[in-house]
Amino acid sequence: MVGFGQWIAQSALSQWLQVQGWWLVPFLQSVHILAIAVVMSSLLMVNMRLLGLSGSGLTVPQISLRYLPWMWWALPILAVTGVLMIVIEPVRSLDNSSFWIKMALLVIAIAMMWRFQDHANRNPGYWEDVSNRGRIKAYVTVSMVVWVGIIFGGRWIGYVNS
Repeated sequence: MVGFGQWIAQSALSQWLQVQGWWLVPFLQSVHILAIAVVMSSLLMVNMRLLGLSGSGLTVPQISLRYLPWMWWALPILAVTGVLMIVIEPVRSLDNSSFWIKMALLVIAIAMMWRFQDHANRNPGYWEDVSNRGRIKAYVTVSMVVWVGIIFGGRWIGYVNS
């Protein structure tokens, strides 16, 4: 990966972005963090409903329709800002274990989110069934741990060398 990172670092786009870095990096990081806030607040609202802590007047599909589009719209913003930050400092990112842990967790989180949305629409009664409380709590716990792991993984990229 180091060789690939060095190749990206020598590209015209990377060189141009590095010159713009004095303002571009803080801008990209700010947009990235705001998109993370959108994802996490939407996730929190959905998870609080799943746990019965809020939104009890709405069904799980209604909550899903209200909050999951925000998450799906924030993900491309995260992808674009993340890719640009990688292109600015490719070797630091691509040769970093925290980056790869973050990416693995992101794949898991997206799969969980897609599966939940699909399941909530096809089988809404599942999420209301009291006999499923244990599985729902486990899902919420795993979901939150994965997303918090993504945040920590992203934060550690700047502090872990490999």
